[in-house]
Amino acid sequence: MGNIQEQQIVWLDRLNQCSFAGEVSLSVDELREIASIINVIRPSPEMRDLILICAVNCAYHYYDDDGFWKHFMKLIEEPNTGVNREHVGRLIEGQLKERGLAKRDSTGPFRYVGAILEQCAVSRKHIASFATIVKELKAYYGWEGLSSLEYDQYLTHISRVLCSRYLKNYLVDPDGWDFVKQVSRLCQLLENGVIKRDELEKLIGYQPHFWSELLFVINQETPTPEPDSHVNRKKPYLMFNPDKLTIGLSLNADTIVEYPKVQGWANPITWLRHPSLFNSTYYGYFSVDGEIRTEWSLKGWIPDGSPALFNINWSFVHPDNVIVPGTYYLLTGNASDLKNISWEALGPVDLASDTVNRAYLVSLGEDA
Repeated sequence: MGNIQEQQIVWLDRLNQCSFAGEVSLSVDELREIASIINVIRPSPEMRDLILICAVNCAYHYYDDDGFWKHFMKLIEEPNTGVNREHVGRLIEGQLKERGLAKRDSTGPFRYVGAILEQCAVSRKHIASFATIVKELKAYYGWEGLSSLEYDQYLTHISRVLCSRYLKNYLVDPDGWDFVKQVSRLCQLLENGVIKRDELEKLIGYQPHFWSELLFVINQETPTPEPDSHVNRKKPYLMFNPDKLTIGLSLNADTIVEYPKVQGWANPITWLRHPSLFNSTYYGYFSVDGEIRTEWSLKGWIPDGSPALFNINWSFVHPDNVIVPGTYYLLTGNASDLKNISWEALGPVDLASDTVNRAYLVSLGEDA
């Protein structure tokens, strides 16, 4: 017990000096040690600090598509109930505000988990995926282009990325965008010889292993696909942009829409701001140098009062598809569609119809 008490002093001292709670980084063994002494019943100020440190490090080491609370409650050996999640969430949120570490006031069912994730950025399980995305952005825009990229352009690119819903949630958030730019600038400095790798790995604000694992992926050789290979061509898809609160059809440069046959189709995205652009089915073909290569078709949605569901990658989920547990964007004008689910209101959707729809971030079939 004496050893744990000595470590507590060190951890709390680090927390007093940090600019975000993730700077107090613990190994898995240390995390288990701190979890063994956590008491969430009427905790002292020091215990609330330890709960905060434990939660942020739990998110870093264990957060995945099963969420946060399942792992955290198991770690501190408390029942994973709604009452416990609310109680502990309030404790953590209060401590973040008390220490001036909370980045914003949040509302909705994801407020506590979101506040915790802001303190640890990318969890360890997703560093490789994050690195792959940064590498792809660099290949597409270059370090200089990436640093001057507009947020809307970035969101358009990220909307097409396939990754875990947790990572996608983080990347589309302004904090995620800031983190991408920050990492990109440092990678550029490293590449230009302005900063050395050992200096980079000692920078405050990053968890251990972050830079070594990120650079391992970025420095790997990636085969360049044939530019005209239709195998790699992405099929168009109906998408919902939660920042613009608008629906669009994502199209490659060589994509031809044959039906609906209307004016106004444009790439990379056509925002559906006219009734004629909405349809239950779209089809067309890919064309390179005027030649038809591959035909495509996809199921769409008409804003006629029926709800629409989009996954965390912003892609439309047709009613015929199987709905797996997870986080989605729900567009509906009917409050009854929100019964018995966790939801957070995002705002009215910009639709070219008389039907009033609002967007919600919803959790279906699982806890955050």
